[in-house]
Amino acid sequence: MRNRRGTHRSSQWARRSDGRVLILKLGVFAMMLAFVAVNRFHLTPRLAIGCSKGAQSKSLGQFARNSAIETVLVVYHGDFDSLWTA
Repeated sequence: MRNRRGTHRSSQWARRSDGRVLILKLGVFAMMLAFVAVNRFHLTPRLAIGCSKGAQSKSLGQFARNSAIETVLVVYHGDFDSLWTA
């Protein structure tokens, strides 16, 4: 659907700050899902199997790092609204 200026309404929302925040939040959410998937389907099974001592400590370190990154992303994901309205 076109507006008075002849541009599509669907292309206008991405230019507004609300649209940019939405795109940013969706990107951060996708990154959170990626870290959750790695933890759930790759690192957790490796820890459960009980690999060799070195491999298990490496997996545990990666799991802790990914969990910390997830936490930071969750905090920033909730803070995006306050960043753009301030």
